Amino acid sequence: MDKKQLRKQLIQMRLAFDDYQKQSHFIIEKLKKDPRFIKSKKIGIYLSYKHEVDTWKLIEEFKTQKEFYVPIVRGKEMYFTLYQDKMIKNKYGIDEPIDKQEINKEFLDLMIVPLVGYDANCYRLGYGGGYYDRYLKDFNAPTIGLAYSFQYIEHYQSEDFDIPLDDIITDKKI
Repeated sequence: MDKKQLRKQLIQMRLAFDDYQKQSHFIIEKLKKDPRFIKSKKIGIYLSYKHEVDTWKLIEEFKTQKEFYVPIVRGKEMYFTLYQDKMIKNKYGIDEPIDKQEINKEFLDLMIVPLVGYDANCYRLGYGGGYYDRYLKDFNAPTIGLAYSFQYIEHYQSEDFDIPLDDIITDKKI
């Protein structure tokens, strides 16, 4: 199966996953206990949609204690800007802050990364745009993916440009 078909199949599985809210909560509770999350003050994080592991409640819970920075896509590039309560939808239907002042990635303490699938070596199958792989190329802070265990890909063939994450937290393990 090629990446495009695999991506489509995994997204369909995620959309059909009835227990996603309960499992998402369980995964976020694990993240909240992770020492890298606890000590981080400036966190890059995706805004979940379409049954991804839910990051919205985490942001709400900690937004007075930590600074969250969310992705903005412009052309082939992605950068991060401070999370705000007022949002607009981008061309992919994902919420973005209205004020889009870029933060330098060296200031981020941690990056929470979305994924469609993952393997045992923490390589991720993304949505196919390569945005995170390009952004993480020279990124020096810890990177953590959030996923449901059914998103695991046993025989995933990563490519030269793929950037592995440091860890992936699932409902079964870290």
